[in-house]
Amino acid sequence: PLLLLILALAALCQASSLTFSRLHSLLPPSISSACPRVEILAPLLLSPSLLLLPPPASAAPPEMRFTGTYDDLLHPSCVRMITVVPTQAVDAKSRKVKVFRATFRGTDVGPAGIGDKVMLACDEESIKKYGLREFEFEGRIEGGSVDAGDGIHEGEYASVKDGDSFEGIRWKDGNRWIKKPNVDEP
Repeated sequence: PLLLLILALAALCQASSLTFSRLHSLLPPSISSACPRVEILAPLLLSPSLLLLPPPASAAPPEMRFTGTYDDLLHPSCVRMITVVPTQAVDAKSRKVKVFRATFRGTDVGPAGIGDKVMLACDEESIKKYGLREFEFEGRIEGGSVDAGDGIHEGEYASVKDGDSFEGIRWKDGNRWIKKPNVDEP
């Protein structure tokens, strides 16, 4: 309990203009006498080098930002979803390495392989005329690049933080998939 109190007091001092000495003088005698050197102990207990506080959470690998749902500019209202899973593989030197496998799922209208850059929406009219189909294929993500190995689905992740005008994927053929916000994001 005393350690928790010291940590709380130290956090309060850091968040305000109080010094440890001033705060110590404001404490009830029962607490201040129990730990007369709170101004020395609190900063030490808060020191990351002493590992009394948990280390900061590590950021997710950049490959994971591909996970999500997207709006496809060439296929409005069609479903576009990517799931990324880190897995282990063996490289050319027989070393274990982490690779990122992507599963692409979605819907399109018309038969598979009807041509390059078909611009059909998944709207009621197109679905009646051409039919709706589902698709799924695998790809690999490395850093900010994605490649399904089919010569078509190759692209780079675009990020507003990096100066791009949108968040999503810029495909080699010029198409863009705009990432939709996650439901659980504020």
